[in-house]
Amino acid sequence: MTPATWILIANASRARLYRQHGRSGSWRTVQEFQHPESSAMGRDLRTDRPGRVQQRMASGRSAAAEPHVPPKRLEAAHFARELATQLSASLRDAGAARLVLVAPPRFLGLLRKELDAPLRAHVVESLNADLTSVGVAELPKRLTELRTTL
Repeated sequence: MTPATWILIANASRARLYRQHGRSGSWRTVQEFQHPESSAMGRDLRTDRPGRVQQRMASGRSAAAEPHVPPKRLEAAHFARELATQLSASLRDAGAARLVLVAPPRFLGLLRKELDAPLRAHVVESLNADLTSVGVAELPKRLTELRTTL
């Protein structure tokens, strides 16, 4: 018996997790995720200016504490971490399964970075695309098209 395939369709602000039984089985929505902070304007996410630390280096120069990371990128990283945690729990509860990740390149990179080793072992395919606005009836066709163009 072929294990179920879980398909995560995501971008930095929303995601849907589907389950498919068999290669040609129907898709069932398992869970939907929203992270509106990732699509907020950068100025709306800032609460204060980043702090600075005065340090004297051996040469007598001072250095700033940390590089600036745009708030939207931080929120996307938080969402990727949240998704990875949820995926780990879901796959652990469901038993062995195959996992397909579909997300735009930058977010896919953030998501991969957050996957732990047991979860990475389930990933059978990763596709660079934002299909979050595609309906469930159209998704299998779109994934097939993506796979043939790669």
